[in-house]
Amino acid sequence: MGTVNSKNQRTRSLVLTALIAAIYVTLVLALAPISYLAINIRVADALVGIVPLVGMPGVIGIAIGVFNGRPSCILFYCFTMGSL
Repeated sequence: MGTVNSKNQRTRSLVLTALIAAIYVTLVLALAPISYLAINIRVADALVGIVPLVGMPGVIGIAIGVFNGRPSCILFYCFTMGSL
C-alpha cells in the first residue's frame, strides 16, 4: 500500500512541476511585447509567489520555465538575478 501512495505522490509532483513550467513559459512568450521593453514587466515572475504553497515542484518548475522561456539569457544571470 505504501508503494502506491509514494508512486502517486511522485506522479503528482512531476505533473505539478510540468504545469508550473508550462505556465511560466506561456506567460513569458505570450507577454513578450511588454516583458522586454526599457522597463521590464515580467508577469511570469509572479509565479514565484506560489513556491511556498507547492514546495520543491514549484522551485523546479520555475527553474525549468526560466531555462525554456528565456533561452537567450545567460544561465548564471537568469538564475541568480533574473527577477531583481
